[in-house]
Amino acid sequence: QSLAELVKLYPDNTRYVTELAKLKGQNAQMLCDLGKAKESVPMAEEAIAPLEALLLKDVSSLDVMDRKACGILLAQIYGIIGHSGEAMKNSALAKANFTKASDQWEKLKAQHGDDEIIQQGLVWTKDRLSKLR
Repeated sequence: QSLAELVKLYPDNTRYVTELAKLKGQNAQMLCDLGKAKESVPMAEEAIAPLEALLLKDVSSLDVMDRKACGILLAQIYGIIGHSGEAMKNSALAKANFTKASDQWEKLKAQHGDDEIIQQGLVWTKDRLSKLR
């Protein structure tokens, strides 16, 4: 069975949901890198809702580290969409998603502290936003 099929069968399985979201984000990034930014956005957007749903759930299967990893992945995918927006010369899409990414990084910092990955994410998104203003 494919990972997408497993997610449909087991929508509460955090591992399946996050792995599929990660793959969609990676594929979206690769499409953008290949000059297919317009095609990358819908793929990345497909990964957002399941991640947000996982983070909103109060499930025992999602421990603190799972929540952090899920939140980091969500911030990264927002960044991928922002990057794709820049590549398409769609500054509104880029700004909106870099802002979402920045907000997500800030939320992670408040919940999990200021580690290196979170700090790098904050710096990267704020830098990208400042170039768009």
